Amino acid sequence: MRVPDDVKKCAVFFILPKAVASGAVEEVDAASGFIAEVNNETTNLKHHYLVTARHVAEQCSHGAVKVRLNTIAGASQIVELDGENWKFHPTDDTVDVAVMPWPFSRTEFDWRAIPVEPMFLAGRCTLEAKGIGIGDNTYSIGLFRTIAGRSRAMPLLRAGTIAMIPEERVATDWKTAAGRGIEAYLIDSTSICGLSGAPVLVARTIDVMPAEHTGRVPVGEGAHFLLGLIHGHSVVSLEPAEQLSDFRRDQINFGLAVVIPAEKILETLNGPWFVTERRQAAAAPA
Repeated sequence: MRVPDDVKKCAVFFILPKAVASGAVEEVDAASGFIAEVNNETTNLKHHYLVTARHVAEQCSHGAVKVRLNTIAGASQIVELDGENWKFHPTDDTVDVAVMPWPFSRTEFDWRAIPVEPMFLAGRCTLEAKGIGIGDNTYSIGLFRTIAGRSRAMPLLRAGTIAMIPEERVATDWKTAAGRGIEAYLIDSTSICGLSGAPVLVARTIDVMPAEHTGRVPVGEGAHFLLGLIHGHSVVSLEPAEQLSDFRRDQINFGLAVVIPAEKILETLNGPWFVTERRQAAAAPA
């Protein structure tokens, strides 16, 4: 199903150091993030935030955070933010979400934001209320390292479906949550290097008026919502004997991406630091 062109403008590329064969270190497009919007209904002030996976933020948590943005003029530019401004989930350090205020205007840079209202799905009850579940189509928007774009950042869109909504925590290789697992969804969409932190949209399946009487009710896509962000791919562990067998290794399907629920992003956006900042901004004289 076609996704609106403006959706890709919410994506942000993180610039991180990478060691090359010569022993030197280069700065490259390495991970993804997106811009979220919180609207103050009382004052109608719009607050914008940079969102990514916490494990991405931990790689640039001190000093300058570098991201690449497309400009209105038609090029792209690397801009810097203060890594000390990262905030994580207020009560659960196994939530792979990081957020900081977004200071850049749209007069110079060509970006859009995903609004909390009405697009963020606030947990399982919201999924059920919206009629969203297993098999609904998903779309991840983020970095494809092989073709990141030279003059302009070029986000990639990957399609998939919700494969599982686990009722227990999901195992992860992320050191911060090792042995404890994380709350996550699984989508049938291969996660690739560079997509960590990328937003994942889900489309609600709706009934469509049949054009002919075939005995089957056709379906189509309805509204898009934010399911969450990419944590990484689901790891399949093999026993030592299995690792020796190319045949067994070839039979393993790694095509599952792990998604941190939008509910966890929302809880971070509503952490005490950001709530205080929004209240102060609302109380400030015009």
